[in-house]
Amino acid sequence: QLWVRPVAGGSPTLLLDSTQVRGPVWSPGGEMIAVVHEPGGGNESREVWVIPFSEDGAPVEPIERIE
Repeated sequence: QLWVRPVAGGSPTLLLDSTQVRGPVWSPGGEMIAVVHEPGGGNESREVWVIPFSEDGAPVEPIERIE
């Protein structure tokens, strides 16, 4: 699972409920987070997911998938 919490405090938000994501990395401005998604569990099926956030820290759809 991947959770995020606003810097100012407040309740955490479940971002992704998957065991197939690795290595979350924040963008320099904190407005996006990128993760590696391995839907097939192997190197041949990796994707990078980029997830934008609103100012209150909630994820904004859609998640951009980069293969």
